[in-house]
Amino acid sequence: MQIVPLLNYGVLKSKINLTLYDSLLKECLDLNNKKELTSNLTKDNVAKHYYLKNINTEKLHHFINDMLIEYDKIYPNYLKNFSIINTPLPLVHGKVWINYQKKGEYLPLHEHDGIFSYSLWMKLPVESEFHFNYNSIIGRSLTHKFILNKEEEGSIILFPSLLRHVVYPFNNSDETRISISGNIEFNGNK
Repeated sequence: MQIVPLLNYGVLKSKINLTLYDSLLKECLDLNNKKELTSNLTKDNVAKHYYLKNINTEKLHHFINDMLIEYDKIYPNYLKNFSIINTPLPLVHGKVWINYQKKGEYLPLHEHDGIFSYSLWMKLPVESEFHFNYNSIIGRSLTHKFILNKEEEGSIILFPSLLRHVVYPFNNSDETRISISGNIEFNGNK
């Protein structure tokens, strides 16, 4: 008898160091000169998104690049799945944005552009949930849930951009939940 495992890809989770966390948090809390990001998610009761001013992105990108190397070690076939490309292309970081989620707001089920995406949790005033939704091989809807609480501040996840996810609202705090997100894409201008 032979077992034939079916290919799938996972999520990497890590924690940034305190120095990087503090500098990014300072940027997140500075509400001056932030440009609002509008997308197909922009509507009432959806958390607002603003572009990061790129003050600390070099250290953040370096940390994420290390995660990308590890991801490729664990899932070496992921990048090979992009068969429309016949020439290897380098990965580049897209714009970074901050999500400010207030009481009663949410981020609806969505996916990102690019090849990889990440979410970095900066301020988690109350316990909340982040869910990945995906299908099993027989079409069943599956969910992987991350419980977000104070201990998860500074945690970052790296995942395939097309992995659909949702952030549910919270109603038991007037503080703002803050996260940083971004995409990694192929550089077609090689």
